Amino acid sequence: RVKDGMDRAKKQGKKLGRKSILDKKNISINDIMKLRSNGYSYRIIAQKTGIKTSTIFKLLKKEKG
Repeated sequence: RVKDGMDRAKKQGKKLGRKSILDKKNISINDIMKLRSNGYSYRIIAQKTGIKTSTIFKLLKKEKG
């Protein structure tokens, strides 16, 4: 029953699951990449954005491919 409801919601174009930390903090991956290319360390980026260092590593690794 629950699975049917989830399938119906997906067909209607609704997003399922947890919200991205970038959405919560209103930050784009491009902002993080720009900070990194400007020479900021992962730790400083984490302090500026309020996102954990490990999450920044994951986001940038995922973006590179």
